Amino acid sequence: IVLLREGKISMDNGDYRGAIEIFSECISLNPSISVFSCRATCYKLLDMYNEAYFDYCYMIRLQPDDGSFYCSRGLCLAKLKKLTMAYEDLDNAIEMEPNNPNLYFGRSNVYAECHKHDLAVEDLTRALYELDHLTVGGVSTAVNHELRLKCGYRRAVS
Repeated sequence: IVLLREGKISMDNGDYRGAIEIFSECISLNPSISVFSCRATCYKLLDMYNEAYFDYCYMIRLQPDDGSFYCSRGLCLAKLKKLTMAYEDLDNAIEMEPNNPNLYFGRSNVYAECHKHDLAVEDLTRALYELDHLTVGGVSTAVNHELRLKCGYRRAVS
């Protein structure tokens, strides 16, 4: 726990390489999803997508029913220009958690980067729909759908 805290402090201070070393030591002592997640985040912040990809692979082995891990791995694959595999992971993530707006946002980013703007807008529209219907503790978190759609569209075509 002390090492994990130190790693998070290094991460918060922008010392991602130092945090990776600390998280790697944590993993050697007790490999857990939370530590792999922290290290993968640091790898991504350093544009080390191949390394992050392998951390997400391990996380998926530990918890194969979490769509967000597939989404994160898919985003790494997209950065590595392995688009077929990226779309496969992103589609799997959405299949597992079809009401999770973050997964649609993630896939829309990949579509936008690949100049598939119609698909990006479609996913952003779905993400915004899911956000409008999201409840936390039984309370709706609905916001102005039209405003979100306009913001989302600009993001997709930029």
